[in-house]
Formats: sequence, C-alpha cells, structure tokens
Amino acid sequence: MRKYLEFLPRIVNRGGMPLHLIFFVTSRCNLRCEHCFYWRELNKKKRELSLAEIEKVARSMGPLLWLALTGGEPFLRRDLEEIAKTFVRYNRVRHISIPTNGFLPERIVSGVERMVKENPETTFSVTVSFDGLEEMHDKIRGMRGSFKAALKTLKGLKKIKAKNKGVGVVMTFTKTNQHNFKEAYEYLRDVVAPDEIAIDLIRGEPRNPETAEVDIKLYEKIVEQKMEDIRDGKLPYYSFGLMGRLAAARDGVMHKKIVRYKEGRDDYLPCLAGKLSAVLYETGEVHPCELLSESFGNIRDYDYDFKNLWNSEKAHKIRDWISKTKCACTHECFLTTNILFSPQSYPQILAQFIALYGT
Repeated sequence: MRKYLEFLPRIVNRGGMPLHLIFFVTSRCNLRCEHCFYWRELNKKKRELSLAEIEKVARSMGPLLWLALTGGEPFLRRDLEEIAKTFVRYNRVRHISIPTNGFLPERIVSGVERMVKENPETTFSVTVSFDGLEEMHDKIRGMRGSFKAALKTLKGLKKIKAKNKGVGVVMTFTKTNQHNFKEAYEYLRDVVAPDEIAIDLIRGEPRNPETAEVDIKLYEKIVEQKMEDIRDGKLPYYSFGLMGRLAAARDGVMHKKIVRYKEGRDDYLPCLAGKLSAVLYETGEVHPCELLSESFGNIRDYDYDFKNLWNSEKAHKIRDWISKTKCACTHECFLTTNILFSPQSYPQILAQFIALYGT
C-alpha cells in the first residue's frame, strides 16, 4: 500500500503530470489480427524513438503508477528491457504491463526474466493474447502456429520464479469468437491456469469491421462467469490480499459500465484521458487516448520535455473538448483509471467488493 500513497491526492487534484502512460514502443508486428485497431500503422517505415530519446522523455516526467509497454509486438524491440529499466530508474514506475502475442517464446521469456530480475521493486504483468482454441485463434491472428507459440510462451513465463511477476491471458471478445468464447475461456482457466484472464471488448476501427458487431449479451454472460470464478478462487491474481480484491471489484464495475455504455444507459463517468492518462506513440506523438486522433504534439518538437508539451495550449484545448463533449468509450485501460480516481465510483466498487467477498 505504501507504494501507492503518493498518488492518492490525484483523486482530487487532476492537475500535474500523467500517472498512467501507454507507450507504443514499436509499430512492427509479426501477426495480422483481424480485430486490431492499429492495423493501418503497422509495419510502416517509421523513425521510432531511440533509447536515448526515451531516456530524455523519462527524465522530464514525474513518478508513474502504471506503464504499459505495447505495440505492435513490443518484444520486437531488442532494447525493451532497457526501456523498462529507464522508466523504473527515472519515474519509479510501480507497475509495468506488457501485452504480447506470444509468437516469439524464447525472446519473450528471456526478456521478462531479465526485467523482473533487474527491477525487483516494480511489479510486472505480462499478458499473452488468446482469441480462442487453436483453429479459431490461428484464424483470427492470421498465422498458422500462433496458438502453439502463445501456449509455449505462457508456459515458459509461468516457470520464471519471481515475486514481482504476474502471468496472465488477455482475450478479445469479437463477433468472430463470441459463440466459442466460453469454451476457450474455460480451457485457459482450467488447463493452462494463468494468474489472470483479462477480457477485452473489441474497440476502435478493426481491420475486419464485421468483427465489431458483437452481441453484448454474450459478452455480459462471460464477464459474469469471470466474476464467479474470482469469487471461487479460480483466478489467483485476485487472491493476493486487499489490493487483489480491490482490483477484482474494480473489474466488476468496469465490465458492468461497458455493458451499460454499449446499451446506451450508463451514467457518464468523467474521462481522465489527457489528465491522468497519456499515450506516447513510437514516433513521439502524444495523445490523450488511443482512440482519439487529436495529438497534443510531438515530443521531439518540445526537445523531449514532456512537461512543456503536457502544459501546452493545444493540450489544454483538447482536455476541455473531452470534458465538454463528455467523451466516453469502452477502452478498459482508461476505464480502469477513470474508476479508481473518481469518488463517484466508490459506492459501486464497495458493492461489488461485498458481492464477491462478503463483509
């Protein structure tokens, strides 16, 4: 708990630097997933931020609660371990999450092993993507053998002995897999046995637009199943004490909000994108959110001074637009921050906590 105390004032004070950063370390990817919202940017020749540039950015930022290193496929960057170490060194980042398609088992396992060893005070959550059982997964990912590779990666990650590491699965719910989702979820839960199974709803403008036409009632059923599994202790990530239980309650609230939002009946929860959350792209562009095309600017144009960019007139105008238009979406990463740092969500979190664990 002591690691998180300095962030508590941000519940009231929304000014200052972001405490949640999503960093697209590369746009290179070795798969062609039909539900990818970033597909238009993948595998183009780009001048990615170098490690030296990333260090300058990190030096100009404050403490970070949560850093997501994503892509593309983040492990295609050979210096990913150094990137993680840089943010730990300069920003004392508490939690680093890394999603991966799992297609490079040896590279991923060795990279994670090094990261958790070199940064013992930082918690790492590595999630391997699964979209179904083998035939379905390979179809969605556009690559034969991707299921077997992901499975090998997950098994290798589980063998790493480190207290500051969690190994999970992320499943994206789409029209393609919605009728087979439960079968795959139960296989992963019972046979593969990860610490956590995150369920994401497809978002943005996917490569195959039809995949976004989901039956929200089917989504609702599977997230209810997940909540039952948490209550029954089948997902260990949520059983490591008070923080794990609060995370479970938060997730329950988040999934309910997603369902209500899709049905058009949810109360508006102020979005903190551009206030507490930020997105840094591989080219240096900084956005408030992955789903908004508006950019605060490019960090290279500000001599890598994140504070100056963050406090620019353009950044303030975009924040005002987010507030005035009551911008809202189902993006789980941003909803997590919105829920945790909005007091109006706390009665819902408490109710969900009691429903899961009693009084």
